[in-house]
Amino acid sequence: MAKKVDWSTIVTSDDLTADAKLLLPLPDGLGLRLNAYSMACYQPIFNELAAVFPPKAICEIGVSKAELSAILLDLAEKNNADLALVDPALAPEGRDWLEKHQSEGRIKLFESESISFLAKDAERFDYFFIDGDHNYQTVRDELRLIDAAKGKSPYIVLLHDVGWPCARRDMYYNKARIEERHPAQPGYLSPFEQEVCEFGIDYKIPVAIQEGGARNGVLTAVEDFIMQSDGAWRYYDVPLFFGLGLLWNTECFDEDKNQAILAIAESLMRWRTLFGTSELNRLMLLMRLQQSGLTWQSQQREIARLGEVIRVLRKKLSDQTAASF
Repeated sequence: MAKKVDWSTIVTSDDLTADAKLLLPLPDGLGLRLNAYSMACYQPIFNELAAVFPPKAICEIGVSKAELSAILLDLAEKNNADLALVDPALAPEGRDWLEKHQSEGRIKLFESESISFLAKDAERFDYFFIDGDHNYQTVRDELRLIDAAKGKSPYIVLLHDVGWPCARRDMYYNKARIEERHPAQPGYLSPFEQEVCEFGIDYKIPVAIQEGGARNGVLTAVEDFIMQSDGAWRYYDVPLFFGLGLLWNTECFDEDKNQAILAIAESLMRWRTLFGTSELNRLMLLMRLQQSGLTWQSQQREIARLGEVIRVLRKKLSDQTAASF
C-alpha cells in the first residue's frame, strides 16, 4: 500500500526510499516541508560560504514561520555563533519553533522593524539574511544602515526575492511606513503580464500595480545601493525560489577570501539558465495549482447552487402533489 505523505510535516532524507535518497541528494540535516518559497532551500550555498568565511554572529531579517531559522541555527551551532531573529510579527509556527529552541541560549528574538533594529545593532553581525519587507525603500535603507555600521569589517549579505516578481515590483506589508510607495493592491501576478492581472500567483498583501520603473523592487534597491556607495561591491544572484542575492564588499576581505567567495558565486552562474528554466516551470506550476483551486471553488459553489435549486423544485413538487390529493 502506498505511504500517505502529510505535506505539512517536515521530512528529511531518512524519509525517502533508499533509491530516492541517492537520486535526490539533500544537505545533511535539512528538514523540508512542501514549500516553493523559503530561503531554507539555499542551504547548500550557505554551507559553502560558511566554510570560507565562518560566521560569528548571524542576523535574520524576516522570520515568519522560522523555516530559514532552523537552517541558520544549525549553521550557528556548527560555528559557535549567535543568531538574532528580527521580525515585528512572528507567525505562530515561528513562535512555536522559537519556544522549543530558545532555551539553548544561542538565539534571541527582536520584535521590531528591521530599520530600527539595524540603526542601533548592526555592527556586531557578519552575516545578514534579508527576507523582510520586499520593497525598494526598505531594502535600500537596510543596506545603507548595514554598510554604515560595518565600515570595512568583513560581512556578507544574502537577500531573498531578488528574482521575479519582487526584483522589479514593490510589496508592502506595512504601507503606512513606506514614504516612496507605488500605487498598489492585492491581486494576481504573472511573469507574462506587467500589471496586476486576473490570473497568476495570488498575493493577498498590496503589490505595486505596475512592474518596473525607478525605485521599484528589491533588485532595483540593491543596484541603486551599489551605484551610490563607495564600496568595491560584488553582486551575484541565483534565479530560483524567487531569487537569492549574494552581496559583499571586496575591500572588507583579503584576496584569498575574495577569490574563494567569488569561486562559489561563479560556479552558480554557470548554471544560471538551468535555474531560470526551473524557476519558470515552478512558477507556471504554482499558477496552474492556484487556477485548479479556483476552479474547484467555483465548482463547489455551482454544486451548492444546483443543490438549492433541486431542493426548491422538490419542495414545489411535494407541495403540488399534496395539493392534488
